[in-house]
Amino acid sequence: MYPFTKGHLVRRPYVEEPSDVAQYVSNIFPVAEEHLSVVFLNDEGRIPNAKVVLKSDFRFEDLDFRTIYDEAVEQEATSIITVHNSPQKERDMDSIRFLVEMFLKHQTADVKYVDHITLNNGYHSTNEMGWVS
Repeated sequence: MYPFTKGHLVRRPYVEEPSDVAQYVSNIFPVAEEHLSVVFLNDEGRIPNAKVVLKSDFRFEDLDFRTIYDEAVEQEATSIITVHNSPQKERDMDSIRFLVEMFLKHQTADVKYVDHITLNNGYHSTNEMGWVS
């Protein structure tokens, strides 16, 4: 699904598809609390880092997209995936589309936006839905 090639040594988590990212984020961040996290990926699909960028009742408009891409460069990431854990409610599709469009607008030649995954009764991937490719 994702355009990464698996290397022979696995020292950091490796992702091939949206379900891998959903499982990874569910394991490292609290699932009972709403948050938006960013997963940084290198060119092999390994995760050098992930972090929560917004917590609890937030608006996607509050994000500083440029800062997130700058941090990706510092992490030596070549792509990013955003993950929204939403245990209590579903986000409306317009706000998700806004988030995806803003990340696509701010992506650089060095760091690409790969996907947005929503965790709520399973996971939903905008990559799988065809919004991001």
